[in-house]
Amino acid sequence: MELQQLKYFRAVAEEQSFTRAAKRLFVTQPNVSIQIRKLEQELGTQLFNRAHGAVTLSPAGELLDDCAQSVLSALEDTTARIRTLEREPAPPLRIGYVPSLGSTVVPAIVVHIRKAAPEIPLAFEEIADSTLIQEMLADGRLDVGVGRLPGARARVLFSEDFVVACPARGPLRKRNFGDARAFALTPFVIPSEGIGLRTQILDICRSIGFDPHVVLEAQSLDLLLGAVACGVGVSVLPRLCLDMKAGTAAVPLDHRPAARTISLAWRRQADVFHRHPQLARCLASCEAGPEEVELMAG
Repeated sequence: MELQQLKYFRAVAEEQSFTRAAKRLFVTQPNVSIQIRKLEQELGTQLFNRAHGAVTLSPAGELLDDCAQSVLSALEDTTARIRTLEREPAPPLRIGYVPSLGSTVVPAIVVHIRKAAPEIPLAFEEIADSTLIQEMLADGRLDVGVGRLPGARARVLFSEDFVVACPARGPLRKRNFGDARAFALTPFVIPSEGIGLRTQILDICRSIGFDPHVVLEAQSLDLLLGAVACGVGVSVLPRLCLDMKAGTAAVPLDHRPAARTISLAWRRQADVFHRHPQLARCLASCEAGPEEVELMAG
């Protein structure tokens, strides 16, 4: 059974005439008769009563007519919706990320997305904490998240060590950070409340055995790194963060190593992934670790 046959059938049923149905469909009357005959042969029953010049539906025809109306109506509605969809601008892919990845890992991910689906507009949002990224993915405010996102539905991109971030030059660069007492006497710069790295930094300091002597709480990672570069104090940061600011140096945390794992997660039920299935495949195979970032910079 073909859609064209259903259209011919409905035209004959409404016009109650093969001739008028043919005129309405802009085809010849024999063409209509042939299609109706094929349909009757396929179903094994007569669909029209043809007597005394009148064409009326048989009981089987009435049953098929109800079905044909539903099918053709649904087809017209779906066609109209698809055409409307094509006229509408594509919704942006909403990407949320923690501040420490904004100028390093996120651009590497964008390169992959652009290769897979260059027509998709992108919208970025810097989010202070990975926990909030998870919440925004869950409630649909984000389509893609990059940060510390544990779970089976997230793709691990890389793990990296925390290091002591200190000025590239000056007296703080010469401190012996292998001793907890040296740490305790060193001025510290940490993120302000609400930024996810703050909790990690304080936990690392306490695991070493001291509470940091905080001289500045920075409201942004850029301010924090600038303060470190100028010698205001030191901090404990993921190694990749130091690539964001000239004038800083990294000293290993030899006596108490610490690391973080960065993952990429996406809301698989989001409409953008249904429209562009290649996008989900791209994210599932995305490589955006420190090596890729270094290659891009080079």
